[in-house]
Amino acid sequence: MKTLREKHDELMQLVGESEAKRLLHNWYDRAIRREHKRANTVAHVKDPVSFCRQVLEDLQQRTGIEYRLGKNTQTIIIARRNDGFSLEDFRHVNEVKVRDWLEDALMRDYLVPATLYRASKFERYLNQYNIWQWDLEITKEKRKMKKEKRSLHYGRDDEKKPSAEEAERISKIFQETIKNLGKKKRM
Repeated sequence: MKTLREKHDELMQLVGESEAKRLLHNWYDRAIRREHKRANTVAHVKDPVSFCRQVLEDLQQRTGIEYRLGKNTQTIIIARRNDGFSLEDFRHVNEVKVRDWLEDALMRDYLVPATLYRASKFERYLNQYNIWQWDLEITKEKRKMKKEKRSLHYGRDDEKKPSAEEAERISKIFQETIKNLGKKKRM
């Protein structure tokens, strides 16, 4: 029976050092992911019913519709939880789809756990939230830039605003600068 060190040396001789490191790295990564998934699965089994209730309560608060915690609903929610999704992920999906579908008479019927937490759709809905969040951050950044631009143009509230004479002097300088730029372009 060969020791682990002997097997490692044999692998190094067969495929080379860099390839052996790559193979071992991939193997370690898979083993770590497998252990992490097992640990999470065991943690999920401890109290799946309360987790399902929390998910449904969040959905009920957002929609105003009362959902029952039946066997099928529990199975779907626990399956997504065992896939590695957290309570926050479920809340994000609830938020996004309620925002999209609650006002739409045709789509409102699809605000049910069977649709929202389906394996083929859940991750897409979650990524849709990330795109929406990214758009929201861009909008906030644009507002911030616009506000800064206004404060530079009009002066900040805590700064002294220019007097009428100073404003007129600044305006003349600005107009002269524009005239000079126009002359340079013509040449």
